[in-house]
Amino acid sequence: MKLAQAALYATGLGLVLVFAAMIWPKLMGPGRVWTEEQAREHSHAAARMHALSEAKYELQHGASHEGHGHAHGHAHSGAHAPGQEQDPATVAAEVEAATERYEKSRDALEGAKSLRTGPATLMKWAGVLLMTLGVAGYFVQRNAAG
Repeated sequence: MKLAQAALYATGLGLVLVFAAMIWPKLMGPGRVWTEEQAREHSHAAARMHALSEAKYELQHGASHEGHGHAHGHAHSGAHAPGQEQDPATVAAEVEAATERYEKSRDALEGAKSLRTGPATLMKWAGVLLMTLGVAGYFVQRNAAG
């Protein structure tokens, strides 16, 4: 009889975990794990990294993009003021700092995503395992009794 009870409890707990896994992402809505401020920071970091990378590219290649009408060595992205002389070492350092800022923001975004999905995945598979063990335990007990 104890095996039958354990099987019943395992199956019931498994069902609860699978149900919890389905509602977890709704409970942990995007605003709970990733704020508007973080979203703005991520957007600004990506834009700054792109603008500086473009300025660095233009400095290294000594030419602006065709059809944009920008002077050599000046980013059209607004990374630096028009007509301002850019030191390649300074731009490279700024690109590195912007890249680090972006990567930090990207890592935070990935962490926020995993907070919404990671526990749900764990609950789902733990629930499936418990239900499987419960059903298997029920059949083992039934065959042993009969």
